[in-house]
Amino acid sequence: MKRRMQHVARSSAGVRPSGGFASALMVSMVALSILAPSISGSASYSESEVKAAFLLNFTRFVDWPESSFEGEQAPFVICVLNDSEFATTTAEVIGDHTVNDRTIAIQERIDVVDSAGCHIFFVPEGEAGQHRALIEQTSGRSVFTISAATGFAEMGGVANFIRSGKKIRLEINRRAAESANLKVSARLLRIVNVIG
Repeated sequence: MKRRMQHVARSSAGVRPSGGFASALMVSMVALSILAPSISGSASYSESEVKAAFLLNFTRFVDWPESSFEGEQAPFVICVLNDSEFATTTAEVIGDHTVNDRTIAIQERIDVVDSAGCHIFFVPEGEAGQHRALIEQTSGRSVFTISAATGFAEMGGVANFIRSGKKIRLEINRRAAESANLKVSARLLRIVNVIG
């Protein structure tokens, strides 16, 4: 199996998390914005930073079963398909944040077949051709699959971003989340476009 992994959260090799203040500011910005229908990429934050911050906030608004972790000390794993730049941005945004006392590891994967161990699996827009394969590979497993490309949730993925002008919105397939044994917060479901 081909795999290019980059553990870039907490004590990362080669990627330095952003400063505590910048990271805290980003998380605060998104924590507030997640309670609004959409957020826009302002001059202060790039679209990649906004999407990465959303990924972090999914860890707060979605519950994974304990069985999806290899043990009590196992990290929470966010996988990014074939996009080292976004993986690095995500690591910088996340910094040293944790999920229920678990460290967060960012791993770049070069193939959706290699989705084992992922809790969130992000597909960039340029990899939309991998949607069907990812849905098949993660079927029956507790993986929050999300794509930057519109239409992924309608195909059976858990979520996708929707771009509306400068705003970034979120679409969630509630049935797909339930099939993956993921509990999505009612607060989140109230402010996103829910399908399924």
